[in-house]
Amino acid sequence: MRLIFGVGVYLLILAYKSTESTTLTCNFYIGDFSHSIDASYYCSVYNLKMESKEAAIIDGINGTHEVGHSNNDIVAFQIYVAYLACFPQNLDKYFKNLKAIALRSCRLKEIHQHDLKPFPNLVDLYLNDNYIQVLEEGLFDYNQNLVYIRFSGNEIVQIHPKIFQNLEHLTHVNLTDNACISTSAETPSQVHELIQQISSKCQNSAYLYIESKLKILESSSKSLTPSSLKLQLDDLQTEIRRSDFSELPSFKDRIEVLKVTTVVGFESKIWR
Repeated sequence: MRLIFGVGVYLLILAYKSTESTTLTCNFYIGDFSHSIDASYYCSVYNLKMESKEAAIIDGINGTHEVGHSNNDIVAFQIYVAYLACFPQNLDKYFKNLKAIALRSCRLKEIHQHDLKPFPNLVDLYLNDNYIQVLEEGLFDYNQNLVYIRFSGNEIVQIHPKIFQNLEHLTHVNLTDNACISTSAETPSQVHELIQQISSKCQNSAYLYIESKLKILESSSKSLTPSSLKLQLDDLQTEIRRSDFSELPSFKDRIEVLKVTTVVGFESKIWR
């Protein structure tokens, strides 16, 4: 009974949180927006606060379109000087033809493959002047048309060595002013040279070690006893706190999932 009650409360909390979302107010413009797209029709949003992942779910678009234009004409989207807990979700629901996305000076800490997956026609991506630390494996697997990528002014310490693999159109990459690397490329040959630098400079051993241990713990969590899982989880959290990744959202989220597994396991054992 106690376990059922606990799970029920947890689901109610999730249901409550899921009601928190954001309606964007766009300033619509016609003009040159990105490196690769001329005469764009685009939406700019300023001074936006999305302080939780629930608030980052877009549930509507406000703003007055230029005469003769609609959401379907929007090819570029920008948020500038904002606070984003994570990458905005549901943008593709309202802007189906995006080719350029810019989240500039948004205090964004992470970017994942699932964030970019809805945008297969993406050509330019600007995520400069944020707090991103990691560019993960497969980040651009669903964005094969990328030409220009900008991550300057972040805190990047780890980049997967094959992150730009299969991006045949890629000609420009800007990684200046980051922790592990500070350089840019403006031709395909320079991109190739940059990839070589990434392999030698941005393979952070501490990150790789924690990621490996976390994956092992996730895969074995169901076979471990609650006490053993808790012990290993405590050890891993101690290692994360001692690393440069104590504030990395992706690690935090995965740890929280494992904590729920531990709590449910203990309650199940008690009330079995």
